[in-house]
Amino acid sequence: MDHKLFVNLGQHQLSDTELNVLSLGMNFATIPNKIPVELIQSIQLSIRKLDKEKADDIRIHIHEVLKNFKPPKSLDTHPEG
Repeated sequence: MDHKLFVNLGQHQLSDTELNVLSLGMNFATIPNKIPVELIQSIQLSIRKLDKEKADDIRIHIHEVLKNFKPPKSLDTHPEG
C-alpha cells in the first residue's frame, strides 16, 4: 500500500490502521449493523408534508428496503487470537 498519496496537514501521527482506512478511498463508507430509528423518524416527519399518494409510495419503498435489510458480514481482518 502506497501511503505517499496522503498528505497529513495535522500534528497527529496517523496509525497504520488509519492509513489503511484512508487508502480505501473517498467512496468508502461503513455500513451500520442496524437501521437507525432516528433516520426512519426523520423521513416520516419529512413526508408528512407531501400529498398522501407520494407519501404512501415512499413508505412502501422504505418498507421494502427494511424488509430486505441484512446486517453486513464483519470486515474485521484482525481476528482475536
